[in-house]
Amino acid sequence: MLDPATGGAGMYWSWNSGYIFFKMEGYSPVASPGKNNDHKYRYHIGLFGGMNTPTVNNVKTITLPLDKLKISEKKPAAAHIQTDILKMFSGVNDISIAKNTTVMVTPFSATIADNFTGMFTLKGIDQ
Repeated sequence: MLDPATGGAGMYWSWNSGYIFFKMEGYSPVASPGKNNDHKYRYHIGLFGGMNTPTVNNVKTITLPLDKLKISEKKPAAAHIQTDILKMFSGVNDISIAKNTTVMVTPFSATIADNFTGMFTLKGIDQ
């Protein structure tokens, strides 16, 4: 549940009224060691230009060829969209966990967001 009143399931920044629309966390031997030598990386990408305080605008528009998708009450339809998470690291820009262990509210978040547009492909339509 993404209701900001209940914390937004960890996907909402209340300090500047905005959702985190990409969150990736994990452990990697190339990540800088943290307090517990845990080698954790964190990518929390949000920012839409700001509501009360100006920010970077990381909102991206992705267009997929859905023109053959016909929706009606009598016949359900489904579009199968695939996300290639590796393109987050090697899309328009190369992203290195070793060089960028934690990315949240920094200008570098835009570098990661630029890779979003190449991550999604239409794999099929069921009608």
